[in-house]
Amino acid sequence: METLINDCKEIYKGQDIKKETNLSVERLIDNTLSNNVGINPNIFNGNPCFKNTRLPIEMLFGYLQSDHIVDDFIDSYPIVTSQQIREMLEVAKYLILNKV
Repeated sequence: METLINDCKEIYKGQDIKKETNLSVERLIDNTLSNNVGINPNIFNGNPCFKNTRLPIEMLFGYLQSDHIVDDFIDSYPIVTSQQIREMLEVAKYLILNKV
């Protein structure tokens, strides 16, 4: 996500960077979520799952809370890629650090 933010800043160089970057970051977050998250009311009562799976995203955070590492999660659930996990964690990090 930090790389994406820096890319946005470069694109909007010389303009109102804060305003334009925030809009671009919001679009990037929306894009990341739409590419990685599926919500279906018939699967886990509509809880967010990794897209095209029945695997709730909440399981990733539970796994990490239990002192497991991402590689363990991928070994247990190979349907999820490290790229998906990295993107989800970057979005979570951005939202937490920016209190969105």
